[in-house]
Amino acid sequence: MGCASRKGKLVMHSQTKPVVKQKLCTACGRCVVNCQVNAIKIDEKAFITNKCVGCARCIAVCPENAISILWNESSETLKKNDRACLWCQ
Repeated sequence: MGCASRKGKLVMHSQTKPVVKQKLCTACGRCVVNCQVNAIKIDEKAFITNKCVGCARCIAVCPENAISILWNESSETLKKNDRACLWCQ
C-alpha cells in the first residue's frame, strides 16, 4: 500500500474508473450483479456510469476481461487533480 494512508489512497484513486472494451463485452451481466453501487448498465453491451466509485470489482468478475483501467489516461487525470498526493507531483 506504500506510505500513503487509506484516506490518501482513496483520494488519489477516486478519479480512476474502469472502462468497458465494447468489442470484448458479451453482456453476460456479471459486472452488473457484482457492482455494489449499481454503476453498470447494459444496453447492448455493458457501460459504466458516473456512479462508479472505482472499486474495480467489475474487473475481477468479468470472464471476458472486457473491463479494465486505462492507467495512462488515469494518471494524467490524477496529475491534473489538485487533490493529488504532493509526493507524486
